[in-house]
Amino acid sequence: MPTTVDLVIDSGSHPIQAKVTWNVDSSNYDPTLKTVQTCTVNGTVTLPRYFTGIVNKKFLSID
Repeated sequence: MPTTVDLVIDSGSHPIQAKVTWNVDSSNYDPTLKTVQTCTVNGTVTLPRYFTGIVNKKFLSID
């Protein structure tokens, strides 16, 4: 899984890269299975340091 994701915070702006930390342990992924699996893994995105004071006024989630 990728260690960074591209974010677009305004319509028409260039994407920025942000670090993502995946919580695989809380997913239904089974590493012992050797067959194809479909699972959902949640992650936490950390904005770069230069993005200070950003407020998510509409409480939007990243999907």
